[in-house]
Amino acid sequence: MLSFIGGDLVAARWKQWRVYFTEVHPTGIGPQRQPGPGSASAPMAGYPKVFNIEMDPHEDLNVFGLFPFASEPAIKVVEEYLASVKNIPIRRCRT
Repeated sequence: MLSFIGGDLVAARWKQWRVYFTEVHPTGIGPQRQPGPGSASAPMAGYPKVFNIEMDPHEDLNVFGLFPFASEPAIKVVEEYLASVKNIPIRRCRT
């Protein structure tokens, strides 16, 4: 399962693992990201955050260092998704 904020892909879930590719900070109205270096939308130095959401449903403990293999299937699904939409033109809504 892929997770988006607006049109931005931020995370993927594979089995009991949730893998974040972008830093997300929850607020009272939902997850938010702020622009700029060092912010919530800054790249994560190439390392995703991995959480075992069955054992840690609040996602308090990033276990990427213990279970780096968990990110590989999620990354593969993301790559397949990105390849599938690569040639689809972007439509802009008129306001």
